[in-house]
Amino acid sequence: MAIWMNIFMEAVEGRGDELAASYAGRCPGIREEPGCVNFSFYRNVENPDQFILHEEWENEAALDAHRILVQQQGVDISHLRKGAGHREYVSII
Repeated sequence: MAIWMNIFMEAVEGRGDELAASYAGRCPGIREEPGCVNFSFYRNVENPDQFILHEEWENEAALDAHRILVQQQGVDISHLRKGAGHREYVSII
């Protein structure tokens, strides 16, 4: 079953460019991971510190493999964003 996920996040004030650059550098590689259908990072044009990360994965196993890879790589952007963000998971029926 396909999994779609949207994460709504806000950068720490003044760090929006750094957060955007972090995802811009990582998105192409993530899109090449097995099971990744889409991995896109969007910036709000009216409030440049607000972002939406949209992910689409073929199945939960592919998403789990991605999460493990992120942990192994030690990716930590928590210092660039306020809180954990709001996550919405949707599965296609």
